[in-house]
Amino acid sequence: MPKTNKLLCVSGMLTLILFFTVFNQIKADRRYFGLSYLAYTPSAKELEIELWQAAKIGKESGSFLRWQPQIEFEYGVTERLASSVYFNYNLSRASGNDFSSSPLSFESVSLELRYRLTNPGEYFADPALYLEFTKGNGFAEYEPKIILSKRFGNYISALNVASAIEKNDDEGETESELEITMGLGYEITNGFFAGLELRHTREYEEFLDELKNNSTFVGPTIGYATGDVNFVLSFLAQVNGNPGTYKNLDLTEHEKYEVRLLASVEL
Repeated sequence: MPKTNKLLCVSGMLTLILFFTVFNQIKADRRYFGLSYLAYTPSAKELEIELWQAAKIGKESGSFLRWQPQIEFEYGVTERLASSVYFNYNLSRASGNDFSSSPLSFESVSLELRYRLTNPGEYFADPALYLEFTKGNGFAEYEPKIILSKRFGNYISALNVASAIEKNDDEGETESELEITMGLGYEITNGFFAGLELRHTREYEEFLDELKNNSTFVGPTIGYATGDVNFVLSFLAQVNGNPGTYKNLDLTEHEKYEVRLLASVEL
């Protein structure tokens, strides 16, 4: 088995072992989508750990995998304000193309604040504000976001509009990004959820100056939750990209597919 596949298997097994080891001692908050946030926040003084496994797969030629594990700790400061700190890692494996490989390493740390503006159901949509700061070796990124979500019966919807600014200390460059994610799904039972998610992103030179590229992804998301554990699995395929380097897809700055697995528990 290739080394990359071994790492993926080991990571997945460790995730499962962690959750089933503490299965009878924990309670998870519900997450529904792989990317889109809902406006709802955890209860005050509630501490939660989330383990993310993200894989970005496929370029124009050869083989390519970017694996990005993430460990997040989220705390309910008040009934409306949540804060998080998470640690981001990165591994790349490439062959048969111009992209480079890199070993699994720590990449950055992120701080996040999320504030729910209203009580659930008070208006047509439930709004929240989001602010994230990420610091890595040689770069810093700021990301504000507007979150809208709505639950009507068993249907759950989300719309996130985000803008990010990244400053590269080594190269002295500034880049920015606009991103929209949308999710719509149905809670089949109290435990099972299925839906569809869309992501559109646009990257610019400087602050929204010259458009560098844009891409659109779409795909299914499924979730399972009990009183003890919450899993979310999402799959996104790029359906359009510009500049189109391969069949109207941008496979220079983005990949063909994105797969995300989330497992979260309340401590």
